[in-house]
Amino acid sequence: MIFFSILTFLVLIIFFFTKTFFLNDYLKIEKVNNEKKIHNFIHLIEKTFDKLTYITIDYARWDQSYKFIEDKNEEFIYDNFRASSDTLENLDLNFIIFSSLDNKTVYSSYNSKLFLDNKSFEEYLYMNFNEGNINGFVKFEDKVLFITKMGISNSDFTKNINGFLYTGKILNEQYLRSLDVNFKEIEILDSVVRNGLSNLDTKIFDSALKVSVNQENNTLYNLLNIYDIRKNVVTTLEIQSDMQFLKRSRSTVLIFSLIITILILIIFLLLYNQNKKLKSKIKEKTKELERTVSALSKKNKTILKTTQMFNNSQQIAHIGSYDYNIKTSEVLWSDEHYRIIGKDPKSFDPVVDDYFEVVHPDDRVYVESMLEKTILNDKVYRFKYRIILKDGTLKYVQSTSGISKKDENGEPLIMSGTIFDITEIIRKEEELKSKEALLIEQSKMAAMGEMIGNIAHQMKQPLNLISTIASSIKLDKAFGELKEDSIEKSMDEITASTKHLSSTIDDFRDFFKPDKMLVETNIKDVFQRAYKLTNAQFNIGSITVVEEIENGLIKVFDNELLQVILNIFNNARDELIKKDINFKRYLFINAYFQRDQLYITIKDNAGGIKEDILNKVFDAYFTTKRDDKGTGIGLYMSKQIIENNLKGSINVANEEFIYEDENYKGASFIIKLPINHWGLYFIN
Repeated sequence: MIFFSILTFLVLIIFFFTKTFFLNDYLKIEKVNNEKKIHNFIHLIEKTFDKLTYITIDYARWDQSYKFIEDKNEEFIYDNFRASSDTLENLDLNFIIFSSLDNKTVYSSYNSKLFLDNKSFEEYLYMNFNEGNINGFVKFEDKVLFITKMGISNSDFTKNINGFLYTGKILNEQYLRSLDVNFKEIEILDSVVRNGLSNLDTKIFDSALKVSVNQENNTLYNLLNIYDIRKNVVTTLEIQSDMQFLKRSRSTVLIFSLIITILILIIFLLLYNQNKKLKSKIKEKTKELERTVSALSKKNKTILKTTQMFNNSQQIAHIGSYDYNIKTSEVLWSDEHYRIIGKDPKSFDPVVDDYFEVVHPDDRVYVESMLEKTILNDKVYRFKYRIILKDGTLKYVQSTSGISKKDENGEPLIMSGTIFDITEIIRKEEELKSKEALLIEQSKMAAMGEMIGNIAHQMKQPLNLISTIASSIKLDKAFGELKEDSIEKSMDEITASTKHLSSTIDDFRDFFKPDKMLVETNIKDVFQRAYKLTNAQFNIGSITVVEEIENGLIKVFDNELLQVILNIFNNARDELIKKDINFKRYLFINAYFQRDQLYITIKDNAGGIKEDILNKVFDAYFTTKRDDKGTGIGLYMSKQIIENNLKGSINVANEEFIYEDENYKGASFIIKLPINHWGLYFIN
């Protein structure tokens, strides 16, 4: 209800405003037209007074007028102004006066309709206008007249003036209405209006105009002041101008205003309806926006949490990240990146040179080359180098760099990467290497202990033989039975035993050589060396070796592979000699090449390893032997050698199998070595 009340009020305002607007436009047109009519009205009055002036000039320059003033010739009057003549009417004058220079009337003639006291009028003129020629309005009694005064002289101006000529015409309503101007009414007011009028630009007389509007009778009221010769208001004319154009246009304006009001009303209603729909949509969109803002807020919180988690993760892992704009050289670092290079996070905006300041001088060229390769090759590169902080701290880092974004031409734009603080890892690796070196040394010492036993067994037989031969020669000599050929045979046997001892010593010395180098050898030769070093122990333990080894050349760290084989041999021997004396003890060896791999299988028939410790046999210091018999580093070092040094693998499992129609179970060690890594190859 309130809405429609307001709408009705607005419609009425629009209607009246539109009507007033157009009527004001028409009124402006009427005022312009009225002003033109006023100026035309004044122009017609001026024309009348121009004519009066010309007549005065003609009579004042007429020789007969000059002569008339001199001799008072009655014929001049008779011919021109006798009572029965209509000279004044023809000249459109209301009076004419000839006077002498001393302001005495020589002759005067008045229109009968003028109703003036002629004598008083003439005295008024002579008293008030004796300073020369005049031209303008004067007011005498209640009448307003336009008068002209001019000195009388001959036509060629050869003589001085001898009198004055006065002419005039009354300004009355009859005269004003006679002018051809389309005014509704012209009236001379009884009293003059002095305020609120504006001066008009006229040629002959001074005047001022004020225009007012009365729309009820469609009339414009003009107040026109006329001034006398001395600039005093002599009369005020009220001129009524009929606003015919406005009168004719009122109905048109009314209809047009009504049409515009209806159109505006329709537009308003359409806008109102559209506004309702828009408000509904805005409400829906606002709710949708609120939901979106809420979702974004949750996402922002999630992003903040994720970012915090990311920063925390980087800080814990000591991994920083960076982005580098290749075109603009703009660099962005993560908080951890700042911390790794010893800077406060976000303490400054980094540039490329800020990072190279902390790179170790010996590594800068290398780092620059790796970053250039990343950009040129569009590949991911991982490289290690050193950095030095301001306090002199040396750190080892690993960087990974790659192109994460390209421009519209497919050219690299953003290079992203990580920096990983591996100082602690390097330190631990060095500690691990030291420990491994110690373990290797311990392993060597343990192997040396095993080898000393083997050496003792290997050297015992030839030494016993030499001792026996020496004792035999000594007895033969004591009994006088020593012969030349017997001595020679004994010396040959001693020489052979000595060579065997020397060969055995060389084999053990080669095993303990400290140098580590790749050598090309046949896989069978590696096992033959292993047999030589363990043959005595195997013979004592009645251990039979069953082998099936392919003939093939390999390039390998032979002493390290031999150490692994000996560790497995010794463990198998220790388990086999625990068996009953009547138990058949076997060690099976199989080596073959398949699909770029060398497979070595070593298994025994000692019953296998307990299942609960099977996965621990390669652990450091793990042993099933008594404290004085085992160190627990043999198989651990074997795994380290195979995996780290020879880049292969070693595993163990319990296996049940049949040999010579007998069922057996034992531990089976499987070694895999890659042929292509070290240049291994085999010969059938």
